[in-house]
Amino acid sequence: MAHYEYDRDITFSAALHIAATVSGNNKNTSYNLKFTAMIKLKTYFISFFLFINVFLFGQTHPENKEFNKWTLGTILVSENNWRPTLQTNFIPNFFPGIIAKYNLEKFSLRVGIEHTQTIYDSNQGNCYFYFDGYKRETLLRVGIEKGIIIKRFFKPLFALDVFISNSYSDGNFLDWYSGSNYKTYINSFNVGVRPTIGIEFILSESLSISLESNCDFQWSKRNIDRVNLTLDDGFENIEDNIFSNSFNSIGAFSLNYHF
Repeated sequence: MAHYEYDRDITFSAALHIAATVSGNNKNTSYNLKFTAMIKLKTYFISFFLFINVFLFGQTHPENKEFNKWTLGTILVSENNWRPTLQTNFIPNFFPGIIAKYNLEKFSLRVGIEHTQTIYDSNQGNCYFYFDGYKRETLLRVGIEKGIIIKRFFKPLFALDVFISNSYSDGNFLDWYSGSNYKTYINSFNVGVRPTIGIEFILSESLSISLESNCDFQWSKRNIDRVNLTLDDGFENIEDNIFSNSFNSIGAFSLNYHF
């Protein structure tokens, strides 16, 4: 009975975290988990520090007088925003979305839409499991942005977005720990917040490039169809709610037009 409950709790998106948990004695896994925690802690500290600096000194350095009222941006590349703890290779998304901003004197209002599709293969597994398949997601976000122009061409910025998204994944994985082979379909509705830090380089009066890093904190309602290929009658449907977070070092690298 305990074995059945363990299998039932495993999903395509959670198997990676389970693999990290059961390999507590593995030195490489321990290092990766500590490294991930350290990166997140540094991100929170930098975000807080930048937030304080921007709002303390931004009153004497209005950032938008150099720009016109509107900004339109194309995201040239972003990082896969569902990155397993043990995955070390970089998975880019090219031209995943667009951004629009309305620039006021002290801050900017912004909205963005993104669509990504990420393909995984078995080389991204470890000694406890392997998986392949894909995930696609459509996301809408709105938020506020604050920054300071330094020397007329360099602009540190801080932003906070709220978002809603819908994601779908279709994948296979073999869990060596439980001996189960699964075919899994996950349809998920997500809402969350996205604190962001970044830098913008002003190329001319109408053009700039920007690089943003962000953290996603999201609540998800999931509908999961799973087939256990090692059993004769291994189909089950699961509905659950989960909270998750992820860090994206390249949240968006964008080319922007100001008018």
